[in-house]
Parts: sequence; C-alpha cells; structure tokens
Amino acid sequence: MIIDENKVVNFAGGVENVISAMANEFVGRGDHVSIICMDVEKGLPLFPLDSRVRFVNLAFSYGKPFNDMVWFLKKVEKESLRAVLGRKMSFFGRSVEDPKRKYFLEQFIKRLDACIQDDKPDVILSVSPEGARMAHWVLEERQINDIPVIAMCHTDPIHSGEVESAERLEAWKRCARVQVLLPPFVSMVRDMGVDNVIQIPNYVKQVSDDQIADLSQCHRRIVSVGRIDGASKRQ
Repeated sequence: MIIDENKVVNFAGGVENVISAMANEFVGRGDHVSIICMDVEKGLPLFPLDSRVRFVNLAFSYGKPFNDMVWFLKKVEKESLRAVLGRKMSFFGRSVEDPKRKYFLEQFIKRLDACIQDDKPDVILSVSPEGARMAHWVLEERQINDIPVIAMCHTDPIHSGEVESAERLEAWKRCARVQVLLPPFVSMVRDMGVDNVIQIPNYVKQVSDDQIADLSQCHRRIVSVGRIDGASKRQ
C-alpha cells in the first residue's frame, strides 16, 4: 500500500511520477499494489498506471463524498481565521489549529482505517511523515504490529520543513525505514535522532539505444524545468 495524502489526481508532481512508476514496477513483478489518496477532484493520476494497480481516492470511498458542505464550511472557517490572524495563523505568537487541515486528517484516518482492513497490506509506504503518522495511528488503534511502515522523503529533509513538528519526527522514528534520496541526507536525518534511515536515489527510466537521439551533428541545448527553489530543487 502506497499512501500519498497530497494532490494526486491529474497532478504532474515528481513524487506522483515516482509512485506511479513504482506501483507499475511492483505489479510487473507479481505484487498487489494499492495507491491511496484523498483528493477532492475526481479522476485518475496524471501518470500512466498499470490496470492491475488499485487506485483508491478516499474522498469518494469508505464514506460519503468528502467535498460536502462540512468541508466547504471548514474552508470558510480557515479563511476567516487567516483574515483575522494572518497567513501564519498565530495569535500572540501561538499557532492556531487549522480547522480545514484538522477535518481532513480526521476523515483521512477514518477512511484509511477501513481501507487497511480491506486490503490487509504486507507493507505500507508513505510519501511523507504525515502519511506515516496516520498509518501508525490506524495500526496502533487496531493493535496491528506486523505491518511495517516505510516513509519516503523526496526532498531536502531539513530545509524543506518536511519534519517541522515533533509529531512528524516521532512518526519517522517509528518507521521500519526512512528513505532519502542523497547520501548527505542520511547524516542530516540521523542528526535528528532517526537511525533507521537508508539512501535510495530516484529511478531513471531506461531507454534502448535506438531511442537515444544522435546529438553529434547539432548544438547542445540544455533545459531545466522546475520552480526556482534552492532548498529542494537545488539549481
């Protein structure tokens, strides 16, 4: 089971590209794979998925559609608080809980619980510490001790704010493994007190020789596509 609690439907994100390719590779090797998200948009991931991959959008399964009147009211409540307290949602230096995010997490955990009972996965992979935290919560409530949770970190673990809270850091510590992309990230995560870390780089799609362009007779033009973000994109 692969958990991506972020935007997935029709979304051209790097993480979503990776998990789609990973799911396709796993089913090609004979495994059963589910990708779990909760996206208020109906549809499928942008990146091609093997028909054998089970794609579950919790917004429209294991309960009434998530984008109902309650969700709308929570969005209004959040924007009202931001108008009064500012973008940082703080009052005299103390953070105010985001009602929209709170409702989202509550619903995600409730529906994820039902989904785990259906799928009975052998391994849970999460693209973030938040997803790992929700998986831990469900497994602990159900007193399930034999399903390892693995957290993937597809960005700079420090400068991206990936583990900006004690709860997220604790979720990483409880994982069977935390996977990072680059060798220097291993020591960064260990310095946070997380020992169960391993480095695995992003995949590179392999192509045959006859698909490689012959650039010997032309000028080279190098293009980098991505947002300007030194911390995570590292231009």
